[in-house]
Amino acid sequence: MKIRNQCRAILGRAHGSTVTDMAVNGEAAIIEHINKSIRLVVDVGANRGEWTQMVLRNTTVEACLLFEPSDSALNALQQRFAAEPRVVIIGTAVGDCAAQLSFYEEPDAGVTSTLVAGTSLRGEERTVQVTTLETEIERLGLPTVDYLKIDAEGYDFHVLRGARRLLEHKRIALGQFEYGSAWASSGSTLTYAMEWLKDVGYQCFLLKNRKLYLPRPAVYGEYFGYSNYVFCHEGTKPLIASLICGAV
Repeated sequence: MKIRNQCRAILGRAHGSTVTDMAVNGEAAIIEHINKSIRLVVDVGANRGEWTQMVLRNTTVEACLLFEPSDSALNALQQRFAAEPRVVIIGTAVGDCAAQLSFYEEPDAGVTSTLVAGTSLRGEERTVQVTTLETEIERLGLPTVDYLKIDAEGYDFHVLRGARRLLEHKRIALGQFEYGSAWASSGSTLTYAMEWLKDVGYQCFLLKNRKLYLPRPAVYGEYFGYSNYVFCHEGTKPLIASLICGAV
């Protein structure tokens, strides 16, 4: 067990698990790279809005749709973007079906508040409303999403599954999701998520050191360490082609 855990930690480090700074890990770099192509972004798990603020600062974005079920984070978002007409905030969680589920909310807008039981050490359980991206995008009459960012603390693949028809019809141009330890408790794996995205016409890349790499889960297996993955379809791949390197 000790050797296995050490190997997993090494694999996590190789996939960028120790770098969470957006200016270093590539989250800011990819947005700056495609800045002229972004009009509408969706931020699932917006927390305090740092990622959205970065997008507003570095692009010509026209609208940002934010989802956040945490009461304390929601309050922080509303204060931060009170004078920003481009930002729309929805105080619900996002998943693969409409439901009311237990949410484990950490105090002071804790970044690991989650729908995944047993993964938040400080989370206080309460019930929240869950919606799907398909439902909300259709309700708002939005034709396409230029960039979808998902940071749902282990529930990321459920969010993607709730956007299946949008993905099948290529109504999401580019996106990213966070992979990490809570994926195991949510019943998700990177291997299956990549195959699922491939089935709906999207290719996945590991985002690390301001570059994109071809991941090889068949070689490394599931390491369940913090990493960000970017996905695109063939029509939008040219937008990020210059950032793509070899295999990780």
